[in-house]
Amino acid sequence: MNRPNLFIGVILIIGCSIYFYETISFPSSELQMTSAAFIPRVYCIIMLILSAFLIASSFKGEEEGESKPSFLYSFIAIGLTVIYVALIPFIGFFITTLLFIVSLLVFAKVKSYIILSSVPIGTLAFIYIFFVKILNVSLPVGIVFQ
Repeated sequence: MNRPNLFIGVILIIGCSIYFYETISFPSSELQMTSAAFIPRVYCIIMLILSAFLIASSFKGEEEGESKPSFLYSFIAIGLTVIYVALIPFIGFFITTLLFIVSLLVFAKVKSYIILSSVPIGTLAFIYIFFVKILNVSLPVGIVFQ
């Protein structure tokens, strides 16, 4: 039995239950098909289902040859994320995001140059088209490029 997964799954189910209960007090309107609570409830239900899977998988025995992840990798990924967030105001969103995605892929030991180039460019193209062009969201350009 994997106790950390069981513990985290139970905590997530308790948290989702409290969160779902809180959405009951959201205002609703007769004129709209969905209320303000619709999306939070959808997310809550998805989280409940995933938490149930996590609990179910915790009762499954560990397979032979399965290695335990090192906390060092988690701290390095968190460190990269902190550096990413800190650099956005200076370098700008798009260049920082490009560097961040490439660094995470390299850190994950992705060796394919096609993936190392297409995933960051595709992600940035999607963000640019959807957020900048369609939704007119202004993203930080950074102090360097102002």
